[in-house]
Amino acid sequence: MARASRVVVIGLDGLEPAIVNAMLQASELPHLASIRASGSYSRVATTTPAQTPVAWSTFATGVNPAVAQVIARGLSGVADKTSGQEAIRGAKTVREVYSGPYASEAPDVIVEFAAGYRVSWATALSRIPAGLVEDNVKKWSGDHIIDPALVPGVLFMNRPFRAEGARLADLAPSILAALGAPRGERMEGTDLLTP
Repeated sequence: MARASRVVVIGLDGLEPAIVNAMLQASELPHLASIRASGSYSRVATTTPAQTPVAWSTFATGVNPAVAQVIARGLSGVADKTSGQEAIRGAKTVREVYSGPYASEAPDVIVEFAAGYRVSWATALSRIPAGLVEDNVKKWSGDHIIDPALVPGVLFMNRPFRAEGARLADLAPSILAALGAPRGERMEGTDLLTP
């Protein structure tokens, strides 16, 4: 196949193929009929779910959506209807967050709650709560299920280290480097002590 010097893509969202076929038969779409005559024409399967944002992102990326991606997009930005505040800042699929041999053991969707929000105690025990948002009547001093951007850590070392972009995953490789020990082959972090 010869390489094209230009490509023009015409996307008609929601256009029913039966309507296109009828209009082609009635000679009401002469330009599209010309393209069909000189090239190709076919029905094309859409995405599941058949929704405009999902379909166009699949068109642009060439990657079919996974159910987890659709759920994550749907959860992002969910508001507490009582207060109007954003309850869920974002949600990511396991592939966006984890890698390595144990990624399959992680949840399919990781929800990033806003400060003051978390899953209900009933949800954690595999029960279904009465509403989408409920008051927390139990005390807790910290939580590990809110948006990581809201809970940054602090790192002190007794020697200079590369602070820019430091992550928890960098600590084990840094400690091993300080001890002169080899790093694990599956470690994703970098040595913060090496400039």
